[in-house]
Amino acid sequence: MKVTDIIVQRTVAHPFKHEDVYDVLIQGDECALSRGKAVLDETGVGHQIVSFDIPFTKNLQLGQIIEVTDASLNITWRSKLVGISHKVQVSSTSNLIATTNLKVKKPSTYFSATTDM
Repeated sequence: MKVTDIIVQRTVAHPFKHEDVYDVLIQGDECALSRGKAVLDETGVGHQIVSFDIPFTKNLQLGQIIEVTDASLNITWRSKLVGISHKVQVSSTSNLIATTNLKVKKPSTYFSATTDM
């Protein structure tokens, strides 16, 4: 039987130790690393909630995975949609301006390593 020791860290998260995970479905290093990342996400140490406004958009659903591009940092990530609200304002020229506010869970970057025992 192969035992994989997984070290998964978020670069912006505080030190966190989770109890060992034993699961017969974990077969291979890639699966083990993915499970380690999921454990960190489930315990709330890996995401930050980001909120931003976009032009009015319909047909969005909570839980939907969306792709977000941050033009100022020139990075793109996929994120889970956890909040949606719409707002309508009247401009100084009496035009209606509709916007959609999105709240997403932005994942932190990972550092991962494995060692075989």
